[in-house]
Amino acid sequence: MCGSGEQQGPRDPVVENEEEMLRFWRENDVIRKSLERGEGGPYFRFLEGPPTANAPPGVHHIYARTVKDIINKHRAMKGYYVPRMGGWDCHGLPVEISVERELGIKSKEEIEKYGVERFIEMCKRSVFTHIEDWSKTTERMGYFLDLERPYITMDTKYMESIWWSLKTLWEKGLLYQDYSIVPYCPRCGTPLSSHEVAQGYKDITEPSIYVKFRVEGEENLYFLAWTTTPWTLISNVALAVNPDFRYAEVEVGGERLILAVGRLKEVLGDNGYTVIRTFEGSEMEGKRYEPLYNFKNLGFDAHFVILGEFVTLEEGTGIVHIAPAFGEEDFEVGKVYSLPVLQLVNEKGEFVDEVEPWREMFVKDADPLIIEDLRRRGLLHSVVDYTHTYPFCWRCGAPLLYYARDAWFIKMSTLREELLKNNEEINWVPEFIKHGRFGNFLKEVKDWTLSRERYWGTPLPIWECPGGHRVCVGSIDELEKLSGRRVDDLHRPTVDPITFPCPECGKEMKRVPYVIDVWYDSGSAPFASLHYPFENGEEFERQFPRDYISEAIDQTRGWFYSLLAISTAVFNRPAYLNVICLDLILDEKGEKMSKSRGNVVDPWEVFRNEGADALRWYLLVTSPPWKPKNFSRKLVLEAKKRFISVLWNVYTFYRTYSELDGYRPRGVDERVPYRRRAAVDRWILSRLNRLVKYVDERLTDFDYHPAAEAIERFVSEELSNWYVRVNRRRFWKMERDEDKYSAYDTLQEVLHTLSRLLAPFVVFITERIYREVRLPTEPESVHLADYPEPNEGLMDEGLERRMEVLLHIVGAGREARAASRIKNRQPLKTAYVAGGGDMVEEVLQDEELLKIALGELNVKEIKPVREEEILKRRASLDARRAGPRLRGAMKAVMEELEGMDPEKVYDILSKEGSIMLAGETLTMDDFMVEEALPGNLKLGEEGGLKVYLDTVIDEGLRREGLAKEIVRRIQVMRKDMNLPYDATIKVWLKGDREMEDAARSLSEYILKETLSKSLVVGEGGGSYSKEWEVDGLNLFIGIER
Repeated sequence: MCGSGEQQGPRDPVVENEEEMLRFWRENDVIRKSLERGEGGPYFRFLEGPPTANAPPGVHHIYARTVKDIINKHRAMKGYYVPRMGGWDCHGLPVEISVERELGIKSKEEIEKYGVERFIEMCKRSVFTHIEDWSKTTERMGYFLDLERPYITMDTKYMESIWWSLKTLWEKGLLYQDYSIVPYCPRCGTPLSSHEVAQGYKDITEPSIYVKFRVEGEENLYFLAWTTTPWTLISNVALAVNPDFRYAEVEVGGERLILAVGRLKEVLGDNGYTVIRTFEGSEMEGKRYEPLYNFKNLGFDAHFVILGEFVTLEEGTGIVHIAPAFGEEDFEVGKVYSLPVLQLVNEKGEFVDEVEPWREMFVKDADPLIIEDLRRRGLLHSVVDYTHTYPFCWRCGAPLLYYARDAWFIKMSTLREELLKNNEEINWVPEFIKHGRFGNFLKEVKDWTLSRERYWGTPLPIWECPGGHRVCVGSIDELEKLSGRRVDDLHRPTVDPITFPCPECGKEMKRVPYVIDVWYDSGSAPFASLHYPFENGEEFERQFPRDYISEAIDQTRGWFYSLLAISTAVFNRPAYLNVICLDLILDEKGEKMSKSRGNVVDPWEVFRNEGADALRWYLLVTSPPWKPKNFSRKLVLEAKKRFISVLWNVYTFYRTYSELDGYRPRGVDERVPYRRRAAVDRWILSRLNRLVKYVDERLTDFDYHPAAEAIERFVSEELSNWYVRVNRRRFWKMERDEDKYSAYDTLQEVLHTLSRLLAPFVVFITERIYREVRLPTEPESVHLADYPEPNEGLMDEGLERRMEVLLHIVGAGREARAASRIKNRQPLKTAYVAGGGDMVEEVLQDEELLKIALGELNVKEIKPVREEEILKRRASLDARRAGPRLRGAMKAVMEELEGMDPEKVYDILSKEGSIMLAGETLTMDDFMVEEALPGNLKLGEEGGLKVYLDTVIDEGLRREGLAKEIVRRIQVMRKDMNLPYDATIKVWLKGDREMEDAARSLSEYILKETLSKSLVVGEGGGSYSKEWEVDGLNLFIGIER
């Protein structure tokens, strides 16, 4: 069950804020106002895929709803009117199976015994068992959807529109009845459509068998055939061979077998058989064989060899066993040869009474018994385990059978070209789905098995009379006129008893005993949700086709297909123009989440602990939509720490210091003019506006993932880890000067823009930030505000390039310091920068940027250098190269070199070009040159730059470092005492002499950094004290407010 959303006890402030924002939305009717925003403006036409509310939603439902919400909120904030009607899918097997479990029912016979009307009434009640859970979850995750006026597929008006569409198909000649092979679920007792079958395939391993069929009139000659479904042998009526293949009669172990020449090696191996003769497959046509089983005497109508080009040499023996009752190709070739359809399996998938050994046994369960029976009778050649893909029911999980049944179909195969043409008008994200998974499915599209032999669904509105005449009813009014009865509901208990005289012959017409595929219900949503064509004609024209839908990838065989199939058949137009297709969110084991598997994660666990924003962000930023996601709360927590918590900390930093200084958001005319702001302020505004431009473009193209990645980089790396960090002193300082207000104005503008830019992604934290930084004249909620527009005038490419170089300098400098193992708080004298050309010079000549770099690297100066000025080069004799030339003089040369500094040797060579040793002239070619850093330098590299850090620490630098250590300890103690940020204190300090000397010489610095009124060195005191050890030195600190 879903939680209430109200959490007790200590809470994460981010989660607590979400619940507070929910109360704010309710009190101010924000969701309704957002849904109505843009009325009268241009439409953005969204269609909600309807869930079934007979079970609570799982975390996998949050994924698609978050992606829908992003695009919808973005368009609404851009000024579009975005109707967001909710929807509920009510009919079909999902609901029936749920009710069967509740009632303890396991078959259609039990339903009939219980009473169809009572069963349907239970289904009606079951549909909305968890509607409150769905509604609460929708609100808690921040998904703005109109749930007050949803479309409901079991509503009479909705069903009437479906009937209208079916009559349209009838009039177009697209609806027909046929006795045909259909995928059939024996558990549910109904055929399924090809797109439903496509959702339930699994790889399984089961026995396949090579079976011997004795040739009639021959003592020891057999046709050898192969099958993966032993149970279908009971209904075998023929064997098929390819007329163009060559076949062989071979002797194996004292018996003769017939099989294709091209399969001899694969079936019989390299040895152990003798070929007696070979012949064409066509020569075997009509050759009779003895039936394996004779549960029904078929006489001369069956059990002979037929020809079929569908027989291949890819698997088996080149001889295919034919059972027209259980295979599509078998059924079709059976028509050509007038073969009987030997149906010995009932609707429950059990053998009928005639199959005495296995009567009332489920056919798949009978496989091992049939195999053993064939073995006992000497008709089994071999058994081989075979791994293949097999279809299972998409709802109940039972293995499907291909079964000859009467059914109603839609002629989708005749609309193949129209489907492909309409698919070309759709923008698919990711694009490869268009001509891949979805396009390929359309190329092979089969007629839609529309009818279902079930109870809870939209009845197929076809009435027929004994004379063979049929009427397809397209409206309530038409049915009332034909029957003379008032009709107020269209479900089976109401419409099944309705009869009327046949308009052609006067005989009584009764409705055919079928309901329709539930996917037809949801696929009719574009028009049925508006009760078109009976009303809302203009609104339908405005909203068709829809601009946007989004669901998981399995809907390429479900809703995505049914929408396109129906709109193509009825209107010859696509139902939607843009679709984001999401790969599945899996459980932590990589299994698909579904109610039937019982591995659905309760999203309320995540809401209560990590928060809805964290969940939304994890789903959006972790990977592109076309990659599956393994879900765990640990991963959500990591995403939260990486982004949500960082953004929250920036917000709390702004709020804390703006409250201390009494700063309030100011209008444009009151703010510090842009040109008078610090370079780092102008830089962050430039980066922000470039981000706004990029994110808006990406969302306009339905490409949310790179937009989310870009936002995370900006917030984490540029805003938090750079802008806020390097500007802390501007907010901390006591002076309320223009520089300080410039920092406040800039951070307020960044947060204001970010809150609106991010609002479609994370809906609660942005609401909190917006309420803190908005002007009184602006809309009350971020979700009622306009989406930000990029200000091209604030984009400064040159400044961005300079700042990028500065960031590389700092990054390389930090790497060098890490290599030195010297703490960041310890000041050093010089950092040398090599590489980068004029841009480095430009950065280091800019006083503002240089000041930032000095502070970040904690050095006194930064100097640009050429690498050769830094590195020491040593020249040593290369004996391998110089030896052959020097020969006898080699020893003397080496002895002379031993007394020389290798660096001096290099200097001479580089300046003179040669050096005289032991009377021999040597050049650079005779030496090996090694480069080495001076011992006092450490190297760091980043972005093509090298920074060399001078690690020599003199007495003055040492004292500064100790002073910084003292400041850090005092700040920790202030935090221990829970002092307000602006509280002043008194400090007492004593310790080792070196520590006290540092405190005395840098007392002004310590006082300023710690907001201290006094510092007493050499004495103890204070209401709170603590002893520390700093670099092996003892330190006592006492504090008093």
